[in-house]
Amino acid sequence: MDFKWYELLIPIVTGILGYLLRLFFDKRKELYSEATKERRKLYLTFLELTMDLFQLTANQAKLEQSEFQTKFATINEKMFAFYTTYMLYATPDVITALSNFKQFQYQYIGREHETDLKAQYEMLGAVIKEMREDLGLSNKDLGKSGEKVFRTMLTNYNTIMTMNATDLK
Repeated sequence: MDFKWYELLIPIVTGILGYLLRLFFDKRKELYSEATKERRKLYLTFLELTMDLFQLTANQAKLEQSEFQTKFATINEKMFAFYTTYMLYATPDVITALSNFKQFQYQYIGREHETDLKAQYEMLGAVIKEMREDLGLSNKDLGKSGEKVFRTMLTNYNTIMTMNATDLK
């Protein structure tokens, strides 16, 4: 009976390759998991800052102008800190949705009474929808742009979402 080296070598090489592939995929999964944790924390920060801004704006009439400006500046400072970090972790779709939302907002600086609320909530909904998608969450039944996430926050949701661009509030 002849000893054939390749009969011994093939299982050894296959075993080594299998081990290396498994190691590669485990490391990749570990890195992806860490990045997902960072993104989840980062996206939560964005949502918290956005909700703080909504609350501050809703209570603006109750606050002294200097107190409002101080709180607004604090939120704005935290938001810019968020922007510098999210560029490292967010997917291109999230970055695009957020930049579209911010560019829309920049158009209305100093013209708060002219803001198209429906478009603003739809664009913010699109940001949240992209963030949820990035985290692997379902967006089923949240609306075309994810705007239905605001139904629990807005008492006038139906009024806002049926507004035309000419019905600026």
